[in-house]
Amino acid sequence: MIFQVGMSQNIGKRSVQQDSIGRSDKSSLKERGLLLVLSDGISSMEAGERFSGLAVEEMMKAYQAESPDKDLLDRLLSFYKRARQAALHLRLEEGIEGGATVTAVLAHHGKCAFVSSGDSRLYLLRGKGLIQLNREQQMGHVLDERAALGLTLREEAERSVYRKALSNHLAMEEELPLDYCEPFQLLGGDRMILISDGVFSTLSEAELEEILADPARTASEAAEDVIEAVMKHDQPRQDNCSVIVLIVKEAQKRSAL
Repeated sequence: MIFQVGMSQNIGKRSVQQDSIGRSDKSSLKERGLLLVLSDGISSMEAGERFSGLAVEEMMKAYQAESPDKDLLDRLLSFYKRARQAALHLRLEEGIEGGATVTAVLAHHGKCAFVSSGDSRLYLLRGKGLIQLNREQQMGHVLDERAALGLTLREEAERSVYRKALSNHLAMEEELPLDYCEPFQLLGGDRMILISDGVFSTLSEAELEEILADPARTASEAAEDVIEAVMKHDQPRQDNCSVIVLIVKEAQKRSAL
């Protein structure tokens, strides 16, 4: 399979860019696969940009250092673990308060796995359907589960000011379960998109799908067009916005002479 990747960012109306994005080097694709990482620094904390940058840097280092022969998901989980250890050292040993979400994809030998911590989103466009693959780790889900079990009133859960608070992120002291999936088969024509909350809090899924579904757009064009669409909304408190687009194409087989 052939992977086409596009990435784009905008600082929005914020004074600091706290999102970080990265992709593995093309030269390592055949041996190690493709790694995509999007990390969104927590703006309410002291140094979100340091933690998001650290997440991308450490996961890329682990990608280069670890054996590519291990199970796809095990590799990706170990990449995240290395980034988490570095983030905890920065927070607990160096006393720098901060954190970051992480959503990452590893694709190799026609299969794909993801891990996700926090509230950035991962979508797959397959055929004519846009599917959100991950589930945001926010307190809203926890509150809804408590209401379903009768532990709190549904009205209270729905009105809670903590619904959008993160229930997990890279630098939390308590190690909580990540959102992840077992490796699944990629198909020619698949389009995946990783986005920070600065994108999905502004654009609807219908707007995202319209951009992704255009077969004439390259991955780079799709990524740029998503950011352009966000900025056209001109939200007064527009957050940092970041996007990574992956387009999967079937490699053409050479006919025998």
